[in-house]
Amino acid sequence: MGYKYGIWLVYNQELLATKHIGHFTISCFMEYLDAVNLYDELKNAYGIHSQIELIGNNPIFFPSNYYIHDNNNLYSWGYYGISNMWDKYKKITDKYTCDFSHKPHTSIEYSKNKELLNLIIRDDINLACTLHLVNINDNDPYNWNILL
Repeated sequence: MGYKYGIWLVYNQELLATKHIGHFTISCFMEYLDAVNLYDELKNAYGIHSQIELIGNNPIFFPSNYYIHDNNNLYSWGYYGISNMWDKYKKITDKYTCDFSHKPHTSIEYSKNKELLNLIIRDDINLACTLHLVNINDNDPYNWNILL
């Protein structure tokens, strides 16, 4: 099932050594047309570029089924971030049926087995991000892809 369609803020994955597309989720569990409309609305209101400060000194373990509609049984670990745009994104996203990520976060590693996850402390870093519409229907995070 995956996470259907969504909106991400994507950063250079080489900066955090992810095997999947490095991202902060704005929304997920969306129908395709709603996701396209949300992407267009966010892009038109705020542009596609954003900055997020990654809080690297406090890695977080994210439990499986993190989102309301999530039943993927997929664990992850990563970091929270700080964005001065998040409340603005939420205001627009609230008009859509989706799971909004109430706290900016990025997952570095995913696994069906939480014992395989190794949290790493790192320096805080400012990440330049770009807004994208994404297809996250696949159960495997390494098969998720950017549509726009």
